[in-house]
Amino acid sequence: MEASVRSETMTAVRSRIRSADGRTVGWKLFDAASTSAFVAIWLYFLVRFVTASSGIEASFWIALFALPAFLAADLAAGLLHWFADTFFAPSTPWIGQPLIRAFREHHRDPRGIARRGIVEASGLNCFACIGILGLGLALDPGTLIGRASFAALLWFTLAVALTNLFHRWAHAEVVSPGVRWLQRRGWILSPERHAVHHSGRHERAFCVTTGWLNPILDQIEFFARLEGAIRWIGRGFVRSKLAKGTRAN
Repeated sequence: MEASVRSETMTAVRSRIRSADGRTVGWKLFDAASTSAFVAIWLYFLVRFVTASSGIEASFWIALFALPAFLAADLAAGLLHWFADTFFAPSTPWIGQPLIRAFREHHRDPRGIARRGIVEASGLNCFACIGILGLGLALDPGTLIGRASFAALLWFTLAVALTNLFHRWAHAEVVSPGVRWLQRRGWILSPERHAVHHSGRHERAFCVTTGWLNPILDQIEFFARLEGAIRWIGRGFVRSKLAKGTRAN
């Protein structure tokens, strides 16, 4: 009896520390800390970049790398999205719960991301961007290459950090007029563009930053071919291991 009461008490405690969308308080704190740290570090590197460049030069690098950085972020988001949709399971150690589970549940409840707060939606992306920004420590803003690299790094990490926010807005029933203006003009992921992914078997339109690359990648069957190549390599690796084991016996 005592054990039963203790079990029920622990279950009640766990339910209280778990948010409505199933995320624990610990994950919420992680999201908040990651987002805050990313913003602080990103602004620090922005100040280093701006103070090391003249106004004209800074504007030139910012304008030059804006488009390539967002295209790179769109591709990176597409690759991660495709990977999480295609391989492993929510029960996979290490990556199952924080990564795979979120993508699989999103297919069952597409509007779930719109019910999450901005910080919760962006926490993992911001955490990843902190590591990417760490590359900036090796850059010298006193050199031409260093300043150019800073501009590319700042744009790319900003685009990656904003990806889940754009994705969230694509599923939201109501967005601000400014967001809808950007969606209608194709500057960020629009509901219409993203709806392609949620139709059928979720095998197309994986890129969710802007969605610019989706028509091209879908036309050439990029992700299908990539999956085929990986599975072919994997089967070859297994066959090689089996052959070695047979020879050893």
